[in-house]
Parts: sequence; C-alpha cells; structure tokens
Amino acid sequence: TRVALLSGMEYKAAGAQGLPNGLSFVHLLRDAGYATSMVGKNHGLSNFRIGDRETDYGFDHYFGFSGGEINCFTGEGAYPEPEWQSDGRIFPYSELDPGFYTTEDFTDSALVFMKEAIDKGLPFFSYVAYNAPHTPLHAPERNIKKYYDPANGVNVYAEGWEKMREERLVRMKNMGLLPGDTELSDYGVEIPDWDLLPDTAYTQWELQKKFECLTRAAYAGMVDNIDENVGQMVAFLEDPNGDGNKEDSQMDNTLIIFVSDNGGCYAGLHSRREDVPWDRNTRAFTTNFGWGTLSNTPYRYYKHASHEGALRSPLVMHWPEGISHPDGTILHQMLRVWDLYPTFLELAGCTYPGTSFERPLKPLMGASFVPLFSDPDVETEEYFVPMFSRT
Repeated sequence: TRVALLSGMEYKAAGAQGLPNGLSFVHLLRDAGYATSMVGKNHGLSNFRIGDRETDYGFDHYFGFSGGEINCFTGEGAYPEPEWQSDGRIFPYSELDPGFYTTEDFTDSALVFMKEAIDKGLPFFSYVAYNAPHTPLHAPERNIKKYYDPANGVNVYAEGWEKMREERLVRMKNMGLLPGDTELSDYGVEIPDWDLLPDTAYTQWELQKKFECLTRAAYAGMVDNIDENVGQMVAFLEDPNGDGNKEDSQMDNTLIIFVSDNGGCYAGLHSRREDVPWDRNTRAFTTNFGWGTLSNTPYRYYKHASHEGALRSPLVMHWPEGISHPDGTILHQMLRVWDLYPTFLELAGCTYPGTSFERPLKPLMGASFVPLFSDPDVETEEYFVPMFSRT
C-alpha cells in the first residue's frame, strides 16, 4: 500500500520496492514549495535515507523505523531487527527514551516537523504512518482498561465476535454506511463458535473467552491511543503557537486524510497467557481470526486475504475550505489508493512526471477525485480510469 500510495500505481507496476518505474509524488510536492515529512513505519521503501535526493523519496524529514513489526514500548523487533532513523542518522532501538511509546513519539515528531513548516510560512505535507494497531499488541494500561478491567466490572467485548458483529451491522445500517439489505458474509473455517469457548484454558493454543477479551481490548486500546494522538494534531493545527488564540489556525486550509492500509488484523493464537499488553517485556501478544472478522463487518475475512475484508478500507477526509459537503457526509463511491497521487498533484498545482527526473516512468493508474469534494453524485465508473484500461 505504501508503494501504491507514493507511486500512483499498483505495487508490481511501480517495480516494487524502490519505485523503479515510478516517482514518489512527494518529490513533486517538494519541488512545488512544500515542506515534507514522514514519521512512523516504513515497510516497503528500499534504501530510504533522508539527505540524498535519490533516496529520500521527496521527504525533508523522517523519524521512524524500517521493518514489519516492533515492540511498541522498546522499539525492538524480531528478525531482522528494525532500522531506526532520524533524518538520515541510523541508530539502534536501545537509544530510544525509556518512556517511549510508538504512537505518542511519532505524533511528537510529526508536530515538530509541522511547526517548523508553519513557522517558515510554508505549505506542508505530513505523512503519519502509525504502526498501531499492528501486532504485537501494546498500549498504555489506561487505554486498555477502558475496554477490559474485570476488577472494575469492565468487559466491552464479553458478548463475543458473533453477537457484536450482528450489532455492528445494524449500527452501520442506521448510520447510512451500508444499504439496508446488506447481509453478513459467512465466517471462515478457522473461526470457532464463541459460545462454545471455555471461560478459561491453560495451554497456549486453546482459545478462551477471558483471554480473548483481553487481546481484543489491547487492539482497541491501540486504536484508542491513535484517536488521542490524532486529537493532539488537530489541537495543534487549531492553535499552532499554543497561545490560546486561534487566529493562526491552520485547520480550515489543511486537508486531513485518515485511512488504513488494509482490513483489520488478526495475527494468530500464540500469546502467552501470563502476558499483559501494557508490559514492555511482552513480545508476541496477538489477537485472532474472530476479532479480525468483527473489524471488517460485513465483509469476509481480514488482512492477509484476497477478500474484501482485507482489501476495502474506509477513508475519512476533513477540509473545511475545500470540501463543500456538511460534516458527517457519507459518500459511497469506490476509490483506489493510487487515486490519491493525482488528487494531491491537482491540489498542489503539480504535473506528472515532473521536470527534474529524466528516467522513463510508467503512467499513473488513477485519477484525481477532487470533483467529489463538491459533487456527491460524481460516478466513479465514468469519471475514474479503470485500473486495467491503461496499456
């Protein structure tokens, strides 16, 4: 998804990692005068290094790690070890602060980079690539105990994935997210009947209700923490200099896009029953298939699959000066991740392929969806270029 986002074309068309057949749109934004930054997880940009135009993909600043997954409290990974980078300086995870937590520290860095751009009077592009809620599941205890704290009578997920999926479908219909005749897809063969699970079990491979509720609470706690941190960025944009006077607010003229790179995650059953997800020494805390299907209501399956539960993600946009629809408007047109590239170019007044790169580039696969900002009836079948129609 990262390659498709940055190249404006499908992963294979871009030439996979390194985008040899494409060009990161961030280069074009920077050439147009934008300050550019990225924080968080980099899993798909080979040889990403800040400080060299050939390897920075157009970003002025970067703080984060290259790799698939890490311990959210220590920054330590599995195999291979993640490569941590701060504006071109490569350092081991052991140099991270003792109070480190990925989502919060990524937000802090993003705010530093945004403030630098605002102080210089520059437009900015900020790519905030949180690793949460990727496995291993870690979150501050306060976030998790909002969802699972038996000592205080809290167990949000006690009903299990089957009943909660039915309730979620009704809620989504009432919100207008889904047509009224939408039905739930079948479960995959690996998802057991919640009512048949024991309350407790003692071997690592046995599912049990109490522990499953804790794993789902850990997933929810990670998302809850993301929500807090997105709120911090919104508060910053509303008052960049922090003086309580919002005359310098950047909210109205900033386009904010929030989207996941795939459907909700499952990661197997191999959590030790004695682990807790707010302990920095917990390594392999995971959730399972049933909760993954709940995340993707009403679709079938979840991340790692080729079904719509893995491939479809909701997208949320906010831009008071540029989007004319009332807040809370739901549009049902289908977009593709590579439609973001030409959309950004149109908004920034850039052209593809750009003037400073002479190597041959493949054509973009998507089309700008700027018309959707003002016209809710734009038909994607007519307006958007089908992905397989380009030669």
